[in-house]
Amino acid sequence: MITERGLVVLDQIEKFDIMYRYRQLREAEQQLDEGLDEMHEWIEDNSDQLARAEDVNPTRKASGEDITDSSESERDYSEHMEKGSDHENDSKR
Repeated sequence: MITERGLVVLDQIEKFDIMYRYRQLREAEQQLDEGLDEMHEWIEDNSDQLARAEDVNPTRKASGEDITDSSESERDYSEHMEKGSDHENDSKR
C-alpha cells in the first residue's frame, strides 16, 4: 500500500516528466554504448589503416606542441553528439 506522502511524490514525478526523461537518458546511454562498441570494432578492423596514418601524431599538434596535458583529459564532445548531426542524418538515408 502506498502512503499519502508517496502519492504526492508520484504526482510530482509525473508533473516534472521524470520517468519520461529517465527513459530517454537510459536509451541515450544504450545508444552510446552501442556506438562505442561499433567504434572499438572499427578500430580493430582498421588497425592497419590507422597505423599507416603517419601524418597524424595523436600527442602533438601540427605545430609540434604537446597536447597530452592532463588538464584537458575531460574534453566536451557534446557538439559532435547533437541530435540530427550530419553522421546521424547520413545513416538514415
